[in-house]
Amino acid sequence: MKVLYKKIKIDIEKKIGFKISSTTEARTLLNLLLENEIFDLSLSTIRRFWGLLPDRKPHEKTLNALAAFLGYKTYLDYVTSKNRFEQLFIDEKIQRLKHKDDLSNSDFKFIESLYHKSGHANFVVSLFEHAVMFNKWRYIEQLFDASQHKLLVIKDHRNSFLMGFSYQVSIFLNSIPALTFNKIIDSLLSVDGFKTHVVYIYIDIININKRYGNILERINSKTCKSEEKIFLNLILSLGSFLSGRKPKFFKATLREIETLPDILKGRYYGYQILYYTECGNNEKAIYYFKKFKSDMNQDTYIINYLHEFINHLIFSKRFDMIDEIITEFYDAIMDDYNIHSYLVIFIVNINEVIFYLRNNNLKKAYRLFCNLDLEKIKYGSICDYYLIFYHILGYHIHGNFNIKNNHKSEYHKLSTNAKFQRFDDTYLETFILNK
Repeated sequence: MKVLYKKIKIDIEKKIGFKISSTTEARTLLNLLLENEIFDLSLSTIRRFWGLLPDRKPHEKTLNALAAFLGYKTYLDYVTSKNRFEQLFIDEKIQRLKHKDDLSNSDFKFIESLYHKSGHANFVVSLFEHAVMFNKWRYIEQLFDASQHKLLVIKDHRNSFLMGFSYQVSIFLNSIPALTFNKIIDSLLSVDGFKTHVVYIYIDIININKRYGNILERINSKTCKSEEKIFLNLILSLGSFLSGRKPKFFKATLREIETLPDILKGRYYGYQILYYTECGNNEKAIYYFKKFKSDMNQDTYIINYLHEFINHLIFSKRFDMIDEIITEFYDAIMDDYNIHSYLVIFIVNINEVIFYLRNNNLKKAYRLFCNLDLEKIKYGSICDYYLIFYHILGYHIHGNFNIKNNHKSEYHKLSTNAKFQRFDDTYLETFILNK
């Protein structure tokens, strides 16, 4: 019985994305249960079940509540589903779905239920890949139609499924033969949901000079909405800058800016600062920095608003602005939800390492740098271009010639592979210097 208790703990931790090892995390789980209208558990019950208090045999009500959070009617249903024959049924069902010409409402309910139980988007990606290989465009349209496929719907600014799904679809598109890619990509772009739920969700900066850039350039801006045009201008202009060219001037109207979603508005203001910094117009750069801050209101979802904005500040080496932003909004960035996203922690820590280096505190910079988990950014990250900055910092922190040289080599390997001529020896050597 204890083996099954351990299993349900693991499954819940997989679903929420973090381990329950303290009262803070137990309280976060309690809040998530309440958000899902599961009211049968108290904080002390959760702590006891996870061994934070002296444990005892859990009540049936406790087990049923935890199973309900995983999408099961009862704990008995959960236990039954763990039976190996259940997995065989699931595998067979997925194979049957692959060979259908279109998907029914019951098919989508199965897909949603299985995702909520497993926490993985892999099997949905496999349905997409199979449909692409056999030119099932009606099937693909359904997979990307949020009115049918409810997993695509964004609630409260968050959608873990969509991030994982778009990331894995992008990996697939980057790995297929060029002939296949060129054959299918225009058909995929004709599916509105593909752009909305893949191209505009997983921003594949590291491949902006490869297939992701190819995809963006194939999009007919004449048929795009204003918001799409702004996104395309900003991302392609950033790609041009990273490729070593001067940043292009781009400006949206006030009315357009007001209607942008938080993440795109942050990208817009970040690009303006990058553009004017590179042009040597610090007065204008400061104007847009102040505009970014003044445009916040009670409805702004801070983490989205800040994310792309901070990226552009790093590209333009505006460490003065980064220090101010992280100091002022540290609590919002590191709230109970975001603290469990390692990417957020990685970005904040990268900037703290830069701060210590620029203030000649090599000991703190070294200690913090050594605690960065590189593997979590290499695999499963939506911002793998941060590896470039990781190796820049490693180059400046380490005194050992071999380690220093290895970081330099990895830096050049990444920038060369991405065709980012901006990241040359001069950028590497002068990165942490005051502009």
